[in-house]
Amino acid sequence: MPQSSLYYYAAIPGQVTSLALKFSVLNTTSSLRKYESEQRQCYFPWDRHLDYFNIYTPSNCRLECLSKYTYKRCSCVWFHMPHTNSSELCTASKWSCVTKAIDELASRSLKFKMDETCNCLPSCASVQYDAEILKTMFDFKKAYIINRTAYDKSQRKEDEFEFLAKYNISKVEMYFKEPQFVSMRRSELFGLTDFLANCGGLLGLFLGFSFLSLIEIFYFCTLRLWCTLKKDIKIEKKRFKESMYKK
Repeated sequence: MPQSSLYYYAAIPGQVTSLALKFSVLNTTSSLRKYESEQRQCYFPWDRHLDYFNIYTPSNCRLECLSKYTYKRCSCVWFHMPHTNSSELCTASKWSCVTKAIDELASRSLKFKMDETCNCLPSCASVQYDAEILKTMFDFKKAYIINRTAYDKSQRKEDEFEFLAKYNISKVEMYFKEPQFVSMRRSELFGLTDFLANCGGLLGLFLGFSFLSLIEIFYFCTLRLWCTLKKDIKIEKKRFKESMYKK
């Protein structure tokens, strides 16, 4: 849903506005479905339901949260916010209340976390668009005459231009900045299987560790140690007896 207060690109009359579009695609592997949304920090389409929108996006979630908070605070909503019926629209007398509600929600989002206010986590599968903008002067008369000359040989080009010159005309050009893009994927860095495999591989590589080694460690820490102590005690007793006989 368009929100001009958050992001927009202006097309000024008498200028050519060129937009070089670029976008990034983010996907999430299905193996992350077993985790809670707070752990993976994103929502799948079936994880979160919105009352005013069929499709979940973070911007739709924040707009719905703002609409509900404004209605709770002022008993009405601004005309551009989603609502149930027209009786909920605020009049000009409620302008200060609506402005204060918007500032309060923004302050709460900064003071605490957005998760604690609206819980609007990013989407697990999303496409984000961005644009680099370039503006130059638009010589409409010259462009119009050139185009008309190419397709029409009549001599009424000046008269037609005088008629169109009464209007404010601007030109908008949009194109993709790059013909290709790189898709990003959110996935599990280390699962249980990867953890066990890495532990076994590291132990086998650096220690030569095996189950036989585990049995040997148990043997040397228990039976071998007990046998050695018992043998040393016998030797000490024998030496003590021999020293007594000599005396």
